[in-house]
Amino acid sequence: MISFSVMDASISSFAGTVPKEYEICYPQDEAAVKSTDDMWWALLAKKTGSKIICIDAYSGSRISETGTLPAWPACISDRRIARLKGTAVIVFGGTNDFGQRDSDAAPLSVFQDAYATLIKKCAVLA
Repeated sequence: MISFSVMDASISSFAGTVPKEYEICYPQDEAAVKSTDDMWWALLAKKTGSKIICIDAYSGSRISETGTLPAWPACISDRRIARLKGTAVIVFGGTNDFGQRDSDAAPLSVFQDAYATLIKKCAVLA
Protein backbone atom coordinates (compact mmCIF):
# COMPACT_ATOMS: atom_id res chain seq x y z
CA MET A 1 0.00 0.00 0.00
CA ILE A 2 1.18 3.46 -0.82
CA SER A 3 1.42 5.82 2.14
CA PHE A 4 2.22 9.51 2.18
CA SER A 5 2.90 12.58 4.24
CA VAL A 6 2.15 16.18 3.30
CA MET A 7 4.40 19.18 3.96
CA ASP A 8 2.54 22.41 3.29
CA ALA A 9 1.11 25.68 4.54
CA SER A 10 -2.53 26.83 4.84
CA ILE A 11 -4.11 24.98 1.92
CA SER A 12 -3.52 21.64 3.66
CA SER A 13 -4.07 22.67 7.29
CA PHE A 14 -7.21 21.45 9.01
CA ALA A 15 -7.98 21.59 12.73
CA GLY A 16 -7.26 18.32 14.48
CA THR A 17 -4.97 16.96 11.75
CA VAL A 18 -1.85 18.94 12.66
CA PRO A 19 -0.10 19.54 16.01
CA LYS A 20 -2.01 21.85 18.35
CA GLU A 21 0.64 24.60 18.20
CA TYR A 22 0.27 24.92 14.42
CA GLU A 23 -1.68 27.75 12.80
CA ILE A 24 -4.53 26.39 10.67
CA CYS A 25 -6.73 27.59 7.84
CA TYR A 26 -9.64 25.13 7.79
CA PRO A 27 -12.44 24.75 8.55
CA GLN A 28 -13.83 28.16 7.65
CA ASP A 29 -17.50 29.08 7.55
CA GLU A 30 -17.14 30.80 4.19
CA ALA A 31 -15.17 27.98 2.52
CA ALA A 32 -16.47 24.84 0.84
CA VAL A 33 -14.12 22.80 3.03
CA LYS A 34 -16.20 21.77 6.03
CA SER A 35 -14.62 18.45 7.07
CA THR A 36 -11.40 16.54 6.53
CA ASP A 37 -13.24 14.54 3.85
CA ASP A 38 -13.25 17.76 1.78
CA MET A 39 -9.48 18.22 1.94
CA TRP A 40 -7.46 17.49 -1.19
CA TRP A 41 -5.24 15.02 0.66
CA ALA A 42 -8.25 13.02 1.89
CA LEU A 43 -9.66 12.91 -1.62
CA LEU A 44 -6.28 11.75 -2.95
CA ALA A 45 -6.04 8.98 -0.37
CA LYS A 46 -9.57 7.81 -1.11
CA LYS A 47 -9.11 7.91 -4.88
CA THR A 48 -5.78 6.03 -4.80
CA GLY A 49 -6.44 3.72 -1.86
CA SER A 50 -3.37 5.11 -0.12
CA LYS A 51 -2.81 5.79 3.57
CA ILE A 52 -2.11 9.22 5.03
CA ILE A 53 0.73 9.07 7.55
CA CYS A 54 1.17 12.74 8.43
CA ILE A 55 -0.22 16.13 7.55
CA ASP A 56 2.42 18.69 8.45
CA ALA A 57 0.76 21.90 7.35
CA TYR A 58 1.40 25.16 9.17
CA SER A 59 -0.66 28.06 7.86
CA GLY A 60 1.55 30.91 6.74
CA SER A 61 4.75 28.89 6.75
CA ARG A 62 7.43 29.24 4.14
CA ILE A 63 10.01 26.91 2.66
CA SER A 64 12.72 29.35 3.80
CA GLU A 65 13.34 30.73 7.27
CA THR A 66 12.20 34.22 6.25
CA GLY A 67 9.16 36.29 7.10
CA THR A 68 7.60 37.12 10.43
CA LEU A 69 7.11 33.60 11.83
CA PRO A 70 9.76 31.99 14.03
CA ALA A 71 12.22 29.76 12.16
CA TRP A 72 10.78 26.38 13.26
CA PRO A 73 7.61 26.49 11.10
CA ALA A 74 9.78 26.75 7.95
CA CYS A 75 9.51 23.63 5.80
CA ILE A 76 13.27 23.11 6.09
CA SER A 77 12.96 22.79 9.88
CA ASP A 78 14.28 19.47 11.19
CA ARG A 79 11.39 19.53 13.67
CA ARG A 80 8.85 19.43 10.85
CA ILE A 81 10.75 17.09 8.57
CA ALA A 82 11.10 14.54 11.39
CA ARG A 83 7.33 14.02 11.30
CA LEU A 84 7.28 12.97 7.64
CA LYS A 85 6.96 9.26 6.85
CA GLY A 86 5.61 7.05 4.08
CA THR A 87 6.46 5.95 0.58
CA ALA A 88 5.92 9.50 -0.68
CA VAL A 89 6.22 13.01 0.69
CA ILE A 90 4.12 15.63 -1.06
CA VAL A 91 5.49 19.14 -0.67
CA PHE A 92 3.47 22.22 -1.53
CA GLY A 93 5.15 25.47 -0.75
CA GLY A 94 6.71 28.63 -1.98
CA THR A 95 3.66 30.85 -2.17
CA ASN A 96 4.28 32.37 1.25
CA ASP A 97 8.00 32.82 0.54
CA PHE A 98 7.07 35.45 -1.98
CA GLY A 99 4.55 37.09 0.34
CA GLN A 100 1.60 39.23 -0.44
CA ARG A 101 3.82 42.29 -0.90
CA ASP A 102 7.15 42.69 -2.66
CA SER A 103 8.68 44.02 0.56
CA ASP A 104 7.88 40.74 2.35
CA ALA A 105 9.26 38.40 -0.32
CA ALA A 106 12.20 36.10 0.27
CA PRO A 107 15.06 36.78 -2.12
CA LEU A 108 15.00 34.23 -4.94
CA SER A 109 18.48 32.93 -4.04
CA VAL A 110 17.38 32.34 -0.42
CA PHE A 111 14.30 30.45 -1.60
CA GLN A 112 16.33 28.38 -4.06
CA ASP A 113 18.83 27.40 -1.35
CA ALA A 114 16.05 26.56 1.10
CA TYR A 115 14.21 24.45 -1.48
CA ALA A 116 17.40 22.54 -2.32
CA THR A 117 17.92 21.93 1.41
CA LEU A 118 14.35 20.67 1.74
CA ILE A 119 14.80 18.22 -1.14
CA LYS A 120 18.07 16.92 0.34
CA LYS A 121 16.48 16.43 3.78
CA CYS A 122 13.42 14.67 2.35
CA ALA A 123 15.55 12.44 0.11
CA VAL A 124 16.99 10.64 3.13
CA LEU A 125 13.47 9.77 4.33
CA ALA A 126 13.01 7.27 1.50
